[in-house]
Parts: sequence; structure tokens; C-alpha cells
Amino acid sequence: MAQSKTTSRIVIGLFALAGAAALLWFNAGVRLSCQRHPPGEAAVIDCLLERDALDVIPLRSRPIADVIVLERRRGVASGGRSGTTTIAIYRYAFVTASGAVEPGYFADLFAAEPNALDAFFADAQQSEAMLQRSALQQWPGNAAAALLALLGVFVLASALRSVRR
Repeated sequence: MAQSKTTSRIVIGLFALAGAAALLWFNAGVRLSCQRHPPGEAAVIDCLLERDALDVIPLRSRPIADVIVLERRRGVASGGRSGTTTIAIYRYAFVTASGAVEPGYFADLFAAEPNALDAFFADAQQSEAMLQRSALQQWPGNAAAALLALLGVFVLASALRSVRR
């Protein structure tokens, strides 16, 4: 009986830590920056998509080199019980000499509305542009991640204490 209870605590603790990690991943701060080298019509544009947990811990950095054009693509997602509800979703596609690069969900967060990146690609004299969504803007998810992590550590510590006895 005691071993079953300890096993349950370990499983609950691990699930809490996994949930905390998932919340941190999806509530990460996102920075999308582009630079033109040198400023002007025939310049090379390099972009960088960076994600940081709590705006401090680097999660992933994805460079996109030699961008020619930025495209905002419109798609439709359906949902609801009957599948009749449709939602317009927008995606960014960075067109390079080797084809289109779609960086995915985290870059698409900025694609719904015109922004500084659109102005950057329209004006050849701008040397750089950056869009940012801070992890602080996602504080409820990050607070839940912290609580889940604390719960997971507490439950795992409790399980380890009972194993030592």
C-alpha cells in the first residue's frame, strides 16, 4: 500500500513538472527582428526569431537568412461543435531565394495585424525592425507554471522522503 502511494506521488510530481514545462514553452517571450545589410534597395535582409522562458532563459533561436519578401498568408480554421464556425488565421512566410520559410506559431502571433515588420519591408531605407511579445504579458500562464513546478517539487520531495524511511 505504501509503495503504491509513493508511486502515485512520483507520477503526480512528474506530471506537474511536465505541465509546468509545457506552460513555460507556450507562454515564452517572443522576439522577431529583421536587419537590412546595408540599407537600400539591393540589401540583404536577415531575420531572427528568438524565444525566451520568462524573458531570461533562452529556449530557441531560429535565423532566417537572405529574405526577399515577407508574405502574410490568410488561412481558415474551423471549430465549434458543428464545425461551422470559421476563424481567419494569418501566417508569416519569409520568401528566400531557396523558397518560402514559415517559422510557425510563434512568428504567426504577430501576423494578424499590420505592424513594424510590414513597414520595414515596404521602406528600403529602414535598417532594422523588431516585434516583441514579453513573457510578462503572459503572466497568468507563467504564474500557473511556477505553481505547478512548486507542486511537482513538493510532491516529489514528499515521495522521496517516504522512500528513505
